[in-house]
Amino acid sequence: MKKFWIRALIFTPILGLTACGGGQNIKPDGGQEETPTAVQETKKTPVWHYGKPDEGNESKVKVVGVQTPERLPEGQALGSEELPAEESKKSAQADTAMTFEPVIYFDYDNDTLSEDAVKTVQHYARMLVDDPMKRVRLLGHTDERGTPDYNLALGERRAKAVEQVMVVFGVNPDRIEVNSYGEEKPAVEGHNEAAWAKNRRVEIVIY
Repeated sequence: MKKFWIRALIFTPILGLTACGGGQNIKPDGGQEETPTAVQETKKTPVWHYGKPDEGNESKVKVVGVQTPERLPEGQALGSEELPAEESKKSAQADTAMTFEPVIYFDYDNDTLSEDAVKTVQHYARMLVDDPMKRVRLLGHTDERGTPDYNLALGERRAKAVEQVMVVFGVNPDRIEVNSYGEEKPAVEGHNEAAWAKNRRVEIVIY
């Protein structure tokens, strides 16, 4: 009797394994899992899209180094170079649209450049740096108030202030000529603030 129970305990697990399919792995839902030798690695190249990904692509990949816009038309792909090119184009258009009059204006009895004046000087300094064959002449002017000698000195200080900013932005001082006309060559004839404001200036002449 003991031998019978021993044999039953030995052969029952073996019979259970045979009935379940032998050495195949069993998944909890009753399906059969493929053996490691039958698994083939498949590679799919993901494409970045806003909206629904292309068929055959299971995931989205964000392009490194590119700030994605808030929205793109559905189905439109975004490449790694599209945004920088677009931003560069917009920047170039902004520079083209912005015009810089080659004149720097000053407050009364003052030779200090405003923030906008510095941007104008920077623009023309860049032109000179890009073309080493060109030179610049800076012509200082004042309004009619003050003595002729004082105005000549003030016009020179204004022209030299523009020169210093150009040098900061990379222009060789040897390419800059400074002249002062004082009150002798007004841009606008008149004896009021509207005329005086236009006459307190430095003209930038590139040749």
